[in-house]
Amino acid sequence: MYYNSDNNSINEGEFGTPDKPYGTNSRLATTSMILGLISVGILFTFVFSSFSIPLGAIGLLLAFMSTRLGKGIPSKAKTGILASSIGLGMGLLLTIISFVTVIKSGMFGNLLNTYSSMYQQMYGEEINWSDYGINPDAESFKDYFGNSGIVR
Repeated sequence: MYYNSDNNSINEGEFGTPDKPYGTNSRLATTSMILGLISVGILFTFVFSSFSIPLGAIGLLLAFMSTRLGKGIPSKAKTGILASSIGLGMGLLLTIISFVTVIKSGMFGNLLNTYSSMYQQMYGEEINWSDYGINPDAESFKDYFGNSGIVR
């Protein structure tokens, strides 16, 4: 049903069904809430915590799409905004912390050296990491990527 301002009446479709489907905004809000809660739940697995980033982003997008101008924000959309924001923010934070920890612990250099030896065994030639601006024997993050343009 919708309001027709021409003759001050409410129009219905054929057989009394509404011309416009109900619940589109409600479905978006519900989907946003579910994605937000899943993104927060994924954070507790630590292994798949980076999956909370796209889920949180999609949840936020759907929550904002479900809001109606002048009608306020549905409660499910508010929950979706809150949960998706937490999932997105904490997912980004955990991903950055993981990346920095791997770099600072020296595991990245070990990974590059292992990859290099496997590549040499498979293809019979060595990888020259300096061609890519990477130093696998470096001690700090800036030393790893000093010449690559990643860190300025």
